[in-house]
Amino acid sequence: VDQQLSLFSEIVEKRFNGLISGQFEATVLHFYQELVTRQPILQALFQIDEPEYNLKQKFETILYNHWLAYLNETTEGHYQELVAQIGASIVFDTLNWSFVNGIDYEALHFVEGIRKKVLLRP
Repeated sequence: VDQQLSLFSEIVEKRFNGLISGQFEATVLHFYQELVTRQPILQALFQIDEPEYNLKQKFETILYNHWLAYLNETTEGHYQELVAQIGASIVFDTLNWSFVNGIDYEALHFVEGIRKKVLLRP
C-alpha cells in the first residue's frame, strides 16, 4: 500500500504541475498510463476497507488535496472544497473507467472539457 501510495503521489504531483504549466498533452497520458499498467495490484488494493490500508480513500484524499491547493491558487470563490471534491471524483472515476475500457485519448479530452467547465477556466 505504501509503495503504491508513494508512486501515486509522485504521479499526481507531475500531473498538477503539468496542469498549472498548461502541459495537458504531456501529463494526462502519463498519469493514466502509469496507473493503468498497475491495474491488477491497484484494483486488489482498492478492495481493502481497513482505514490504515484503504488505498482508494488515500488516493481520493491526495486528489482532493491537490485540487483544493490548485483551486486556492488559481480561482476565487466560495465553492473550492466542493469543486475539489468533484475534481477528485472525476479523476478517480476516469481511472476506474480506464481500467475497464483502456486509455481512450478522446475520453481524456472529454473529461478535460468537463474539468474546464467545472472550473470555469479556459
